[in-house]
Amino acid sequence: MRGYSGHASYRKGDLFIKETDGYAERLLHQAKKQMKYRSRLMQSPLSKKFDIPKVISCWDSGFSMEYVNGMNLIEVMQHSPQLLPGIMESITELLQWEFQKSHKRPFKVKPFINKLSSSCPGYISRYIINEAKKLRFSFVSTGQNMGDLTCANMIFTYDKIYLIDLLGTFYRSPYQDVAKLLQEVNLQWSWLMHENKEGCFVQKEYAVFKSYIDNNIPKNQHTHLFYLMCLARLFPYSLHNEEMFKLINTECWRVISNGLYRTG
Repeated sequence: MRGYSGHASYRKGDLFIKETDGYAERLLHQAKKQMKYRSRLMQSPLSKKFDIPKVISCWDSGFSMEYVNGMNLIEVMQHSPQLLPGIMESITELLQWEFQKSHKRPFKVKPFINKLSSSCPGYISRYIINEAKKLRFSFVSTGQNMGDLTCANMIFTYDKIYLIDLLGTFYRSPYQDVAKLLQEVNLQWSWLMHENKEGCFVQKEYAVFKSYIDNNIPKNQHTHLFYLMCLARLFPYSLHNEEMFKLINTECWRVISNGLYRTG
């Protein structure tokens, strides 16, 4: 199978392979981050609740890691909903750990707004630029982050959560992971990415998940701004998907018009 990045992913015995026939630097950086983040995570108390597949080997065009068998979020919601309270608590503990391992540093406006895509609607880009400039003298938590903390990048077993697809991010802040988690619960991202949506009714479970996350994340101007940037960076992937474009655009308007996540 191939994700948005175009990298090929497949199982080979006890291994899971990720490789590309094109530009491999991003993929190899992912392997490096996976090893580094795993090393830190396994030395923390969270190792009782989380794990990351071990990277076995790297080569010019990709890398291999151990294969992990488990459930995705939709399967948990449908068949093992009793696991959800523990999952929600564990994910927020992971975010708290990332903030604890980060440091307060001056917010850098230019590298932030430089990541806006031309496919992002103008009113959203202008709003993000103005909000970023307002924070030019603020301090933001910088350092530790998984990079793509949606539940679509988690494998759930009965005793642990395995994190996959760790990404290098343009801004190394746990607010990136807060934003990705909001993407998960507000856009129902795992359901959106699910191959077979027919007969898949998980709105009730998502409502519970969303309520928990809304009550357990930091609410300030950085949360507001990073979430909007997270949404804005989805637009290039929706150019040929009108339904997704409308969904992202509607969510941006909801966040902007209601000033969501910026209190506290």
